[in-house]
Amino acid sequence: MARKIKDLEPSEYKGKSWSEGELIRAFNLKRIVEYKTPLLQEWLDVLPPELSVAEQFNFERTALKGQRSIAGWNEEELKIKFIGPVLELGHFNDEGGVIGYFDKTISATIDGIRLVVKSDFMLA
Repeated sequence: MARKIKDLEPSEYKGKSWSEGELIRAFNLKRIVEYKTPLLQEWLDVLPPELSVAEQFNFERTALKGQRSIAGWNEEELKIKFIGPVLELGHFNDEGGVIGYFDKTISATIDGIRLVVKSDFMLA
């Protein structure tokens, strides 16, 4: 039987590198796959920005480039060739309140345990 986080001694988790499975068991995480959460639904309900003719052309070109090549891109190529241009075309910027972050450290304390992770990419 998997031990829960409350059953661990501090010496067992201080500075620990957690595997995905260990995090799932320790924090009793559940995967949500078959329904939309209220927050996801809120994001999906936002109307897309109105694009100029030039922006629409660039968006379609970026989407086509992604369809053709994305499977062969590494992480950096994906960020530079696809995610960055899509964010720009989606009018995500600092003034709009939504910012794209690349390679940022995120930390939180949960049940007295400090967790730190480096995020490849996130919108916040």
